[in-house]
Amino acid sequence: MPKDKRVRIEFGRGRLVGDDALGLDVGSIVVLANAVGDEVDVYVDGQLYARGEPVVVNGRLGVRVSEVLGCEMQEAT
Repeated sequence: MPKDKRVRIEFGRGRLVGDDALGLDVGSIVVLANAVGDEVDVYVDGQLYARGEPVVVNGRLGVRVSEVLGCEMQEAT
């Protein structure tokens, strides 16, 4: 039986300084370093595995994979 994998999609990173993190509230905006249209990173079990573009499918977020980096992980499964 295949083992479940934990998948995380990272849309970008930002930095909050000092009390900025404590000042977050509903409606606050955290600006990310990534621009609209940049690829996102796909992590599998904590390892960077692929990159792709964010898409909307039937009103839900998804990722269209454009590059697979983790070939050794594929061979291990």
